[in-house]
Amino acid sequence: GLRDPSYKGLNTGALVTFHWEGTSVTTHADLDHYLYDDLYEFSLGYLQNQGLDTSKMSDPQAWEELSRQQCEQVQATYQFRDEELIFNDLLDSNLPIHAQCHCAAGVPLPIAMQVPYVTEKADYHSPSDCKPITKREFARHHYMKCVLGYPNSASDMAYLNGRACLLPGNKMGHYTECPYSPPGVEPANPCALPRACDRAIHDRKQRALHTAEPCRLRAQKK
Repeated sequence: GLRDPSYKGLNTGALVTFHWEGTSVTTHADLDHYLYDDLYEFSLGYLQNQGLDTSKMSDPQAWEELSRQQCEQVQATYQFRDEELIFNDLLDSNLPIHAQCHCAAGVPLPIAMQVPYVTEKADYHSPSDCKPITKREFARHHYMKCVLGYPNSASDMAYLNGRACLLPGNKMGHYTECPYSPPGVEPANPCALPRACDRAIHDRKQRALHTAEPCRLRAQKK
């Protein structure tokens, strides 16, 4: 999940709280881009445990159809005009959006982002004197991918849903803290969501039976 050499491990980053749009949500910023991605998917409702059926991810057609429905819901809510959906403008807004995510978290900008192009467009002066990102701007960012084609918006939704979840206490968890993790990563806490717990217990019982059966047969032969 876009982990660079500075990644030190799960929950090793600072614990930050977004005070944003009338709510609060916490996350560990294990990498700087978590400030962007976490709030982005929380805003869209794409975290695990926010309602998306993660099981549909194994069926590309079903997942793309779900993305189409989400895209239509976004446009019905915000009614974006054509002039708001210029691709180059959306590309140019990426770093300013990141700065506004830092603002929502009350976190200082990294030195590399303290340049006029970013701070002026983001209206960022300091962690206490800045303009936080809005739900509408996040929705516009995602809807541009809908306009480019539902496979694009579906990929964005899959990346977001696969990397993080909403845990009790309005805290965000990542990867192995969640009931679903990308292939090759076994969830450390499959019971983080109730619907995943029964399946996890069943799978563990099946593995135990498969392990025990050869041992029982060898014991009988002795």
